[in-house]
Amino acid sequence: MFGTQEVKGNSRSPWRAVRPYVVVILILGLCSTVILLSWRNASLVANGARPRNSRSRQRRERHREKERIDKSSVDFRNISDSIIAQLSIPKTKVYKHKFPNGSRLVVNKKNPENRLAHTQQEKFPSNLPATDIEERFGSCAVVGNSGISLFNEKQGESIDKHDLVIRFNDGPTTGFEKYVGKRTSYRFINNNWSRIFTKREPRGCAEGALISFGNGALRFLHALRAKYGERRPAYFMAPEFALNARGTYKKAYAVMDEAGYIRVKGRNSPPTGIEGVFFGLEMCDTVDLYGFQIRNDPKIKYHYHNEVQGVEAAHSFGFQYEFLKVLTHGGFIQVCLPETKSGPCINGGKNEPKARAAQDARRGGQEQAQEAEVAEHTEDVEEAEEVGEVEEVHEIEESGDDVEMAEEVHEAEEEEVVLE
Repeated sequence: MFGTQEVKGNSRSPWRAVRPYVVVILILGLCSTVILLSWRNASLVANGARPRNSRSRQRRERHREKERIDKSSVDFRNISDSIIAQLSIPKTKVYKHKFPNGSRLVVNKKNPENRLAHTQQEKFPSNLPATDIEERFGSCAVVGNSGISLFNEKQGESIDKHDLVIRFNDGPTTGFEKYVGKRTSYRFINNNWSRIFTKREPRGCAEGALISFGNGALRFLHALRAKYGERRPAYFMAPEFALNARGTYKKAYAVMDEAGYIRVKGRNSPPTGIEGVFFGLEMCDTVDLYGFQIRNDPKIKYHYHNEVQGVEAAHSFGFQYEFLKVLTHGGFIQVCLPETKSGPCINGGKNEPKARAAQDARRGGQEQAQEAEVAEHTEDVEEAEEVGEVEEVHEIEESGDDVEMAEEVHEAEEEEVVLE
């Protein structure tokens, strides 16, 4: 027994003797590897090549990829006319062809014509509105959350002059009245903010009916209507209306991409505001946009009311600007900027006769172009926008994702936000 122990002890002694040398060799090998890799990357950079990055870093690099807008590749006016002739924008020929009986704006008991709406009615029959939103208005202000609003202290008064005012998510009025006004007719809330509104009413957001959108928001409709009752009506946007708005945005992107006017891979997800803009186009004769940018400016905050950063991984902000320019060129909207000193942006959408006539003429010209091309393009539009019911659910569920990641962070910090 003792002899055996002695042998075991002797068997370990050689390893103890060489172990320090093995450790030194491993350290030297590791250092050599690091030096070689550093030398290799330095050589690649010197030769104009890029060193290899980890997969996660490569993904971040792709997200930071600069969008390429080549305005020399095609005339903006020509491509705008081509795009508009193919888009399903409310009140146009393509839109009327796609929805000959008109499109619902919200899910309701009177007109539950698809599976998604029918399922919701079966679950909560008493919580659906009896009819669709049928009111129509002369002028509409769609108020985005961009920090560009902070550059015009008189803008709030102009916004409140409109017949209808649309806002988004947690964009507050309290404390910012001189910049964004104090009236709210409808507040559009995405999946994330639909959930938050069931728990609490964000500060400065106490006015206006709620319209939730995105399939994820559907499950909160019952709780929203139960919480706010008749004091604050809550609706769920009709899936086909939301899908048409998002499909139209993607169609415009595809046309610009094909023409070489803009090219950014994987960043054409529609922004939150597109549903609100199309809602305004359906509800009102004229639509004026406030708090929306049409050019990139690093001095402008992403939101006027907090420090949340924009999520660029899924969105081409450059194309968003170009899309708004296309709608402006077609006479569908007017983007009101801080430097705007006259016209409907100042007088609340009450166009002077000459301005209204010019806008109607532009829109009429676009409708004539659409009528000539509707037979050629309708099938392409429907193929790009119409999907099966299962795909429709997934498509709508993406709605509002352009700020949802950032807003999750903001939700936790919101109580600490001090309104000016």
